[in-house]
Amino acid sequence: MYKQFGISEELENLANEAEENLKEEFAKMDLACTQNSLKVLRGVSKT
Repeated sequence: MYKQFGISEELENLANEAEENLKEEFAKMDLACTQNSLKVLRGVSKT
């Protein structure tokens, strides 16, 4: 899919592997983002 942009299959595979290895960290960041969004919404809704 990325070949049309000059990205090799090897690099695509490496990126996919890195993303898989960081899956848990991404999940932690998503959770923190959701929690912070809820805090903001709670704060805005009190006005």
